[in-house]
Amino acid sequence: MKLPNDAGINDMKWNPGDESIIIACDNGCVYQVRRPKPNEFDASDSFLWEAADYKSWTIKIMEF
Repeated sequence: MKLPNDAGINDMKWNPGDESIIIACDNGCVYQVRRPKPNEFDASDSFLWEAADYKSWTIKIMEF
């Protein structure tokens, strides 16, 4: 899948509770991506998953 805003990934962790992956990016965005089911995309030509189901959050650091 392609992440919005060309975000650089700095960490990834599997979330065993709901079979998703948590992706943290350099720009402060965090994405929770649901693991795809085998019938949701055709990997015979490419592994790009264009209809990825994800939630996103933006983390902002407070400045003093």
